[in-house]
Amino acid sequence: MKQIIYILTFLTFGQLCFGQEKSFYVPTYGNGDTTLWFKWQQEKFEKAGLKNLTKTTDTLHFRFASETQAIDIWTTNFLTFSGTLTNFTTSYDPDAHKRNKKKEDKYFSDSKPLETKTARQVYELFIEKSILEIPPQDSIKYWTDGLDGITYFIEHSTKNSYSFKDYWTPSIFKDKVEEAKRFHELTEKLEALLNLRQSFGQFINSLPYGSYRAGGIAIITTSKKKGR
Repeated sequence: MKQIIYILTFLTFGQLCFGQEKSFYVPTYGNGDTTLWFKWQQEKFEKAGLKNLTKTTDTLHFRFASETQAIDIWTTNFLTFSGTLTNFTTSYDPDAHKRNKKKEDKYFSDSKPLETKTARQVYELFIEKSILEIPPQDSIKYWTDGLDGITYFIEHSTKNSYSFKDYWTPSIFKDKVEEAKRFHELTEKLEALLNLRQSFGQFINSLPYGSYRAGGIAIITTSKKKGR
C-alpha cells in the first residue's frame, strides 16, 4: 500500500477566486507535500494548455487521464456538454540513457475538441458507472498497487469542490473488486467510443522520427523513416 495519507482540506479561496469555500481532496505524503503523481500530471496538463481544475468555475468539469492521454468534459448548465481529447508524450533518447547522460526530454501534445453529442455520451458513461463517486483506491479493500501497468487519474471539479484520485490497473482487480470492475468497463467503453489507442498512435506518428514514452516504462518509435 502506498505510504500516502489522504486528507480533505478546506481552503478559503473565497475572496480570491470563487466567492465561497471550495473543498480540496488531494493525495499527500505524511509531511503534507502533495504526491509526485499530482505534481507530474499537473505539469503535463499545464504544458498541454489544459485548464487548471483547482481553479475552474465550471458547474462541472472532470478529467479522466492516463500518463499519455486526457479526456476533459465540462458543462455550465447540464444541458450542453463540451470536451477535448488530448494526447501527450515526451521524447526518449536511448543512447543518452545508456550513457546515463542527462538530457532534457522534449514534450509534445495535441488536443482536439469532442463533438457535443460525444461529450454528453462520455458524461453519461461516468454517471451510469458512478465513477466520480468511487473513493480513493487506498480505501478500497483488495485494490493495491503494482510495479507496472496503467495508472488512471480522475480530477473532479465543481464550484464547491475539487478532488484528484489515482487508480492502478483496474483490469487486474475487476473479478474481485466491484469498483475496479466498473472502472474497467468504463475504460473499454471509452476506447470503443473515442478510439483512444488509435488516436495515440496517430499522434505519435505525427511527431518527428524518434522514440517516445507511451506510459510507464513503455517506449514507442514513430513509423516515419529517418530523413537522409
